[in-house]
Formats: sequence, structure tokens, C-alpha cells
Amino acid sequence: MNEAAAVNYLLQELKELGYPDGSVRFEFAVSSSNGQRRYIDVAIIDPDTNDVVAIIEVKNGAKGNALNAAAKQVASYAKLLPSSPLSLVYVFEGQAKQIGMVNESDGSVTLIPSLPSFNSLLTGGRAQNKVETKSKSSRVTDSFSVACYLLAFLVAVILALDIAGIYKFSSQQLTLLGIFIGLLVIPYAAKFKLLGMEFERYSDGKSKNT
Repeated sequence: MNEAAAVNYLLQELKELGYPDGSVRFEFAVSSSNGQRRYIDVAIIDPDTNDVVAIIEVKNGAKGNALNAAAKQVASYAKLLPSSPLSLVYVFEGQAKQIGMVNESDGSVTLIPSLPSFNSLLTGGRAQNKVETKSKSSRVTDSFSVACYLLAFLVAVILALDIAGIYKFSSQQLTLLGIFIGLLVIPYAAKFKLLGMEFERYSDGKSKNT
């Protein structure tokens, strides 16, 4: 079986698993860090978000070589995509078919009995996105808490110095201190006011939670 026949076999299997035609893209182009175009054999697209949720490398070759070569290749492609897609290999070695899930970090392969259905792939991908979003939100909250504690300590030191008469702060110095504290807090704020003007952080990301 040649590689073109293997791709056709894969396409038939994807249709049986409920993958709509619009979600399956062949020779999907991505750009590498040096600007070169690289082409993924098969990319699976979430029709609601247009994100790449899975990539599949198809290989046909000698026994023992095709699986490792496909895993290395698909792992390198996954690193070029921001959506952290599921990386899969679909390999024929002679007449034996092997399907594997690839760990992007080290290229290791875990053989699986079949490809995931389209619905389970989307459900798993969206659940992973929610977990990642929650984790990022938690990290931002933790950082903000630490910043607040440090700022509170700084204000307490200034107040203690002022009360003890060790150092008297002028109104100009206090104003600059307020601006300094505001600049430290701004990165955590979606909206803030400064000198009577209101600013709102711009975000071009779309909400993906459903």
C-alpha cells in the first residue's frame, strides 16, 4: 500500500467516525520558526472555533521505521501550532496498520486501538481548553495576591516612617507613589482609570467555552 492509498483509507475511517468533510484538511500548511512552510498530512478543525484540534501524520514504510519517523514528524508540527492539538500517527508497515498517540515533548508513541470519534475529540479538546484557561486564571490570581501583599507592606513602611517622624513625604512624592502602585496593578486589570481617563485592555481572543 502506498501513502496515497493510506490517506484514502484514513479518510474513509474518519467518515465512519463522524468527521464532517469540512473538518478534515489535507496538506495543512504551517510556518516554522525560520519562515519555511511545512505541510501536515491531515489536520482536524473544530468548526465552531476554527482551531486545529488534532493533527495526523500518515506513513507507509518498512517495519520498525515508519512509526518512529511519523511520531518525530508530527511532534515537530504540533510545536508550531498554538492550540496544542492532539498528535496522532496513522502508519502502515506492510499490511499491518498502527495508530498511535504522540507525546509532543519527547515524541514517544502510545498505540491505541482506533482513532477517536469526532464528538469525543471535540469534547476532550474543549475540556482541555477549559482546564488550561482555569489554570492560567489561577496563576494570574496568585501573582496578583503576592503583588497586593508586597504593596501593602510598602504602604505600611511608608506610614510607619511618617508617623515616627523619620521621614516626611511630600504630596508630590505621595502622588508619584500612587502612580507607581497603579502601574504595578495595571497588568492584572481588564479596565482602569488614570488621570480622569478610562482605559480597557484589548483582547483579540475569542471565548471558547461552550
